[in-house]
Amino acid sequence: MWNLKKVFLLAVLLNVLFSCSQTKSRSNNRNDKYNFSIIFNYTDPRPDREDKYRYRVSDNSLYLFFESEFVNDTITILINDIKKSEYVLNTEHSTGVAKVVELDDFKEIRNLGVSINSSPTVRFDIVDNKMNLIGIDKLGNQVNIKFYLKVPIYD
Repeated sequence: MWNLKKVFLLAVLLNVLFSCSQTKSRSNNRNDKYNFSIIFNYTDPRPDREDKYRYRVSDNSLYLFFESEFVNDTITILINDIKKSEYVLNTEHSTGVAKVVELDDFKEIRNLGVSINSSPTVRFDIVDNKMNLIGIDKLGNQVNIKFYLKVPIYD
């Protein structure tokens, strides 16, 4: 019997695959082929870590934490299928963070799209009002999109 979580994960996966196959890629003479993974309910590997920075984030904002190995990468963010912003990112090596983007009116965001350089846009629906902490890291051609349970700490 299919439970709600399996149906949700299948719907998100199909949405990501469909979006990737339908999006045209920009060309800028870079080999921008990435493998995207979406990780739900991601938590710090240290199980005893408390969520001591939760008070610093708003329930009415969406936070995107761009982490690891961004080097002059152009990031395009779409909200509800409309281009919201574009950034050129470089990871700061002492913290491992390239940029934290705060998007207001989280409750109005139905879907989010992210494109790196000339890659296809990966789109996914925001179906839970607790999905407002999203980490995006790039390790070579692997891009992980992590829905954090706790505010990430960079130490």
